[in-house]
Amino acid sequence: MRSALLIYSGKWLSVPTNMTVKFLLGAYCALVTAAFCTAQDEALQRDTLKYGTDNEISALINTLKKDNADYLDNDLTQIVQNTKNSKIKSQIIGFFAEREKKGLENDAIYIIENRDEIESSNVLSAIDYLRAIKYTKAQDVLRALLEVDEEVYTNAVIKAIGTATDATNADSTADYLISYYQEKNPADDFQRSVILALGETRSKRATAFLNGIISENERAGLTIAALSSVANIADDNSLNVVIHAASSKDPVIRAASVEALGSFNGDATVKALLDAFRDSFYKTRLAAVKSAGKRRIKEAVPYLKFRIEKDDVPAVQDEAVRSLGLIGDNESNNILESFFDDKKTADRLKIIIAEMLIKTNADEFTDKIIAKLDESKRLNQKQLYKGLINALSKAETPRIQPLVARLFASKDATDKAYALELTAINKFGNFAPEVGHLASESNSGLARKAKEVLEKLQ
Repeated sequence: MRSALLIYSGKWLSVPTNMTVKFLLGAYCALVTAAFCTAQDEALQRDTLKYGTDNEISALINTLKKDNADYLDNDLTQIVQNTKNSKIKSQIIGFFAEREKKGLENDAIYIIENRDEIESSNVLSAIDYLRAIKYTKAQDVLRALLEVDEEVYTNAVIKAIGTATDATNADSTADYLISYYQEKNPADDFQRSVILALGETRSKRATAFLNGIISENERAGLTIAALSSVANIADDNSLNVVIHAASSKDPVIRAASVEALGSFNGDATVKALLDAFRDSFYKTRLAAVKSAGKRRIKEAVPYLKFRIEKDDVPAVQDEAVRSLGLIGDNESNNILESFFDDKKTADRLKIIIAEMLIKTNADEFTDKIIAKLDESKRLNQKQLYKGLINALSKAETPRIQPLVARLFASKDATDKAYALELTAINKFGNFAPEVGHLASESNSGLARKAKEVLEKLQ
């Protein structure tokens, strides 16, 4: 298709030449209007931050979360530094922590060091923030807080100490946590937190200590935590200990062991995982299925097929589909396709299969899934339609263009949102006029998304 150029925000967009001048001008005006409306929205939001109540600011933060927006971060940082309202302070720090957004490190440390004058909810938010951004320079202040035994903060600060690490301090942090465990003899819940924190350090210095906890098998809760941690560290020196635990009399420990095996390589690992497919405890089978997918073990393909056909636990069936998709070879794809075509296959499985086939080879399977989508709409199978359209919204292939055109033409806002997502993923510049039209609509969420898509198309 031949194209012309349209200026947007000082840049050029490619658009079809068969559009009328009137429509071109209309689209351009729509973009300008959308930009003006967006500026008005941002000004109102900044006023909310300056003058709003904690409930109004909370609602604004929820909107920012939904839109994955960061354009007010500087304003939010200033509020944390200036406000005395503990609820607002906690909400903003929590918002930054969720996105692992740096910028409040000094404020968080100040809150911890001056905790006697500050509400505990703010202190906990500060600890969690330092954990979320893995701020290694916070080790001294975090350890000082742990040593004073203020139990309201103990679990949170142990977790933060384990996570606020990198290659420069992982070993020393592991040594500190082991020493704290052995010398302080903390309560059971805190012991478990220390064991999990050791796994977060990823330090092999913790291997012998964790292997000892698994081998002693005194308390199931601590054993399971240690299995999780050795899986994070993935030191081959733990493999035999994990394999031995996979034959434990305790089914919960067996399940945790098999899940941990997903972090290890080798023939012994494969053999133990395939044995676990036969376990009568469904969580062990589920762990085996997950680990087989994580390690992309081709020997597990017939086991996974059997689990989809015969397992009486839906979660095991679902995960078997995902693991076949992760393995992603021709045999796995053929199995998934046969289940997708089978009328007896449950709709929930067809949705997961569609997701995996799109990830594996969107070019090959998009047409088939679109045909099933159309059928589900014709038969009023609402859940199947919703699941398939969501799966297709991740398709990166030119074969999705006819569906995108239909979604833009739909009167349903959700369909239009999927159309925008697909246009952005595939960089379909030929849909720029449709995107421009949506950018000027009164639906602020859809308009903002359309504006973002236009920027990506540039």
